[in-house]
Amino acid sequence: TYTFVGVNMSADGGIIDLSATFSDQNSCTFNNPNTGTAPNSCSISEADLVTTKVVDDNAPDEGGTIVYTIVVTNNGAAQATNVSLTDNLPTGVSYVSDDGAGAYVSGTGLWTIGTLNNGASATLNITATVDAGTSNDTITNTTTAADGDQDDPTTVGDDLEESITVNNDADLVTTKVVDDNAPDEGG
Repeated sequence: TYTFVGVNMSADGGIIDLSATFSDQNSCTFNNPNTGTAPNSCSISEADLVTTKVVDDNAPDEGGTIVYTIVVTNNGAAQATNVSLTDNLPTGVSYVSDDGAGAYVSGTGLWTIGTLNNGASATLNITATVDAGTSNDTITNTTTAADGDQDDPTTVGDDLEESITVNNDADLVTTKVVDDNAPDEGG
């Protein structure tokens, strides 16, 4: 909530137009008949960007493929603009692909979402392989919370971290070969 300070006027029944723009890029407009009193304050609609992450297999094998799914939802009253987040894959997994149509840059981890209307969501799936030599390792992938031009008053609902524990299952194949399958007795 923002407060109008030092606004004086005489009641003449005309329309009052008050407009304010704030350093955080929010603005507030008051447009009502003049009754001789200005509003004390105005409320700014905020975006409430909720970022969640899941992984499709939290116990993969070395060399296996996993998919991290990141969803950003705008639960606020305002449209969110210039929304983005960063998700760098951790050591132990290697980038394969994503379905972000160029909006995700694997080298920097930047996902540029753009505009999210109230109630809208954006989803990104990042496919990765589990590196060799990671057996029994716990690998944690952390994303930043989505951020945009509008204030986001809370981080409630954000789930920014997913861990995998790489299986230690060996996949051994034993082969037995005989050099002479028809030997002579005593030979």
